[in-house]
Amino acid sequence: MFILDTRQYRDANFVADSAQSPKTMLGREQVVWLKDALKKSNATWKVIVSSVPISIPTGSAGEAGRDGWANYQETGGFEYELTDILRYMQQNGVWITTDVHFSEVFRYTPFQDDPAFQIHEIVTGPINAGIFPNAAFDLTLGTVSLFRFPTTTPANYEEAKQMFNFGLIKIAEDGTLAASINGIDGAALYELQLPPH
Repeated sequence: MFILDTRQYRDANFVADSAQSPKTMLGREQVVWLKDALKKSNATWKVIVSSVPISIPTGSAGEAGRDGWANYQETGGFEYELTDILRYMQQNGVWITTDVHFSEVFRYTPFQDDPAFQIHEIVTGPINAGIFPNAAFDLTLGTVSLFRFPTTTPANYEEAKQMFNFGLIKIAEDGTLAASINGIDGAALYELQLPPH
């Protein structure tokens, strides 16, 4: 499991992200550490924990800039750095992310020259906070939404209590990874099973 610091070393959100001048969310030293750690790991699954989502647009449009990985419809995200990391890690990978107040599961096929390489992102939350689902997401990385919960904003706290959720990941002895989004009662609302490659 690789837990990223996505706040301390980042370039300003409002700066444009481009191929000629890619922004950094992680800072050079942390990117070097991550790549080195991924290369040295012989784990069946490499799970990356990021406090910001990959394709759900967070932050603000316009001058303030995006504060997640996705550029979405602007140029203010951190997509070039993310793409560089994904290209480097073309192995089994799952990203666990947060920063949004709903759950979603994505499958990415980021490189047309390697359609067999896919990663999954599991976004969970909140267990007890405001709920603000957002159907928008960036399509740059061959993004497919597999599950979103909830799909509507609750009208009151009583309704919200039925929408709180959390994620759970289990890895079986044969290497199969099972990721689930669970409701407040612990029952699985959605489960994704991924065999090791």
